[in-house]
Amino acid sequence: MLKELQPLCTSSPDIYFVSRGENAEKKALIIAQDLRQKGYKVELDLTGSNFGKQFKRGDRTGAKICLVLGESEVENNTIQLKYLDTGKQETLSVEEIETKL
Repeated sequence: MLKELQPLCTSSPDIYFVSRGENAEKKALIIAQDLRQKGYKVELDLTGSNFGKQFKRGDRTGAKICLVLGESEVENNTIQLKYLDTGKQETLSVEEIETKL
């Protein structure tokens, strides 16, 4: 019945967001909401599992980009941007995310 009322979205997210730690999860929610308001399709992993498992789940979604936020990134106001197809990763300031995407 729910499927008839609201079809499930089957397209891949633009960005898969992984985070670990209480402060990181809170900040990830804020950043993800901001990106969604700007038109990006963002899937947020709040399972708290290790980053390796979260990356595997992100890869299975078909997302090309993964944003990584841990407690150290929160302290430094940075975020890791990882390209899931190549494994290339770079560190950005939180303010640089939108211009890089």
